[in-house]
Amino acid sequence: MNNAYLLKSGRIIFAIGMMGLGIYCLVFQNFIVARPPGWKVPVSMLVAYTSGSLLVIASVLILFNKKAGIAALVMGAVILIFSVFKNFPNFGPDAVGAYKALAYFGAALIVFAASLPDDAGFKNRLLSDRNFSRWIFISGCVLLAAFFIIGGRAHFKWADGVQYLIPEYIPWRLFWTYFAGVCLFAGGIGLLLPPTRKLAAILSGVMIMGWVLLLHLPRLIYNPTDPDIRLEIFEATAFSGIFFFVAGMVTKRGALNT
Repeated sequence: MNNAYLLKSGRIIFAIGMMGLGIYCLVFQNFIVARPPGWKVPVSMLVAYTSGSLLVIASVLILFNKKAGIAALVMGAVILIFSVFKNFPNFGPDAVGAYKALAYFGAALIVFAASLPDDAGFKNRLLSDRNFSRWIFISGCVLLAAFFIIGGRAHFKWADGVQYLIPEYIPWRLFWTYFAGVCLFAGGIGLLLPPTRKLAAILSGVMIMGWVLLLHLPRLIYNPTDPDIRLEIFEATAFSGIFFFVAGMVTKRGALNT
């Protein structure tokens, strides 16, 4: 698959998902990216309007590829301050939300890395060094992989509950729960290995977009007033997009392509 197409489509899909999350911050008057512990009123309103507005603006800039590097840097800072730090006391092998916060931060790092060294806003010698952009990119992939591996573990540990997220019309729900867990493990490990990074990213992006179409949208049709389901759709859309974007950033042999 053409790298330029993967980069463009991944960037657009990621930006749409993140824009939806930013709008949700405004709607719910709290910061909801990776669902950190809530802030108390009226602090929650200030946090929501500030962070949500910044996320929406950054997402629009990324969507149209205008100062995307600076926009990704702002997005990453917002997620780091309002989600990663807020989730920090909860880090542990069962803290899926905390790892999700790190994954969103990693996604912002990846978009930032893609803008280097060519973005006119980054003329500093360090920022223009391809090794620097490569390590930023790898750091983002590691954070995404960690979330996938933890998520795969959760599919096994809480399989009895996770299976009911699958619509009833799909048979063998427990089997598909375990199968999804294996796929998450494989996707996470594949992202860590340069020779398999591109394939793992493409397959992970397809898998998550498939979940949107087969799981989240049917659940939304069945229960259209549930805000959590709409939130899940935006979350999955953003992750699907960043995986396609990652695939566009590497060659078939795993070398950084930007």
